[in-house]
Amino acid sequence: MGHDGPGFPPVEHLGWGIVHFVVPLVLFLVVIGVVVWAVLYLTSHRSPEVASVGGPPPRDAAMEELRIRYARGEFAREEFVQRSVDLGGPPPAADPPAVGPEPAAEEPPTTAPPDGG
Repeated sequence: MGHDGPGFPPVEHLGWGIVHFVVPLVLFLVVIGVVVWAVLYLTSHRSPEVASVGGPPPRDAAMEELRIRYARGEFAREEFVQRSVDLGGPPPAADPPAVGPEPAAEEPPTTAPPDGG
């Protein structure tokens, strides 16, 4: 094949010149699209723990219900403590001191010395 005129490339190379320009451009646009999609996907599908960094801790509905039922008197403190631990809550603080007069301390029983002289 010949030339189309002075200063022009041969005819058989014109198609490939466009392909060599378009294919890298399309690949570059695909890469940019994937990056944009990944950023949008990751920012819209964050877990609550990640989303609330710096804010108050997430509320646990099961623990809230447990506290409400305990406050209503539906079960004793020991059962509340056990259920709280079972649900993954923090271990409770030590038992609060009893309010009111302190019970009198009992004297240990005295044993009589054995008779056996």
